[in-house]
Amino acid sequence: MLKRSMFKFAAAAAVLLATSSAMAGGYSHSKECVVDFRGSTKEKKSLTFSANGLSVVATGGAYNGNTYYTSGTKVGRYAQGLGVINGSNDNSHTVDGRGHKDVLTLTFSKLVKLTQIKFGWTKGGKVEVLAEDHSSLGTYNLQSIGFGYYKVDLAGLVGTTFGFKAPGKYDSWKVASVTACEVPPPSTVIPTPAAGLAGLSLLGLVLASRRRLGA
Repeated sequence: MLKRSMFKFAAAAAVLLATSSAMAGGYSHSKECVVDFRGSTKEKKSLTFSANGLSVVATGGAYNGNTYYTSGTKVGRYAQGLGVINGSNDNSHTVDGRGHKDVLTLTFSKLVKLTQIKFGWTKGGKVEVLAEDHSSLGTYNLQSIGFGYYKVDLAGLVGTTFGFKAPGKYDSWKVASVTACEVPPPSTVIPTPAAGLAGLSLLGLVLASRRRLGA
C-alpha cells in the first residue's frame, strides 16, 4: 500500500516539476501565420494587412546618416512585395541603401515571434533587422529560394514592431512576406511561486514515504 502511495506521489511530483520546467524554458506559441504583402496598392503613409487574427501596419522611414526620419516617406505594395519611397525623387520603389538607407517597419497587433522573411525584386544582398527603438537585432544574408525570391530564416525574434533596413548601397529588395506566430506575454509563461512550492512539497512527501518504507 505504501509503495502504491509513493508511486502516486512520485508521478504527481514529476508531472508538476516537468510542467514548471517547460514553462520556464521559453514562450509557448500558436501555429505559424504567413502574412503575404504582394499585390498592388498606391503608395501611402501606411498600409494595413490582416491574416489569421493578426493585424499588421506597414510604414516607411529612412536614415540620413545617423538620423532616422519618416517625413515625406511612403510605403507601396507591389507585385513582388512592399517597398519604401523616401521622397519625391525616389523612384526605386524598393527598400534600398543607396543615398538614404530605407527602413520598412511592420507593427503587429499582438506579440509575435518572427521566424522568416521573404524578399522579392532583388538579386540578393543583406537585411538588418531593427527593434522598435531602432537598435539592431542582427544583419542577415539573403538566401535564394528560386524564381527571383530570397529568404532569411530567424531563430525567433519576439516583439510587436520590427524594422527591415537596407544596410549597404548595393542592398535593394521588397518584402514579399513574413512568417510569425502569436505568443502570450512573457508574464503568462513564468511559473508562479505557488506552483514551484507545490512541486517541492510533493517531492518532499515522496522522500518521506521512501524513508518510512526503508524503516
